[in-house]
Amino acid sequence: MDYRFEIAVDSLESAQTAQDCGADRVEFCADLASGGQNRHHARRGH
Repeated sequence: MDYRFEIAVDSLESAQTAQDCGADRVEFCADLASGGQNRHHARRGH
């Protein structure tokens, strides 16, 4: 099975840390303490 490692981040510093730790992808989100919202959800008002 092929796995991908994706990290939700809220800053460029966090994105760099994720990359340094081997993340295959990062997703920029807001309000991570509440589970995070990405741009897609923010546009729809969720």
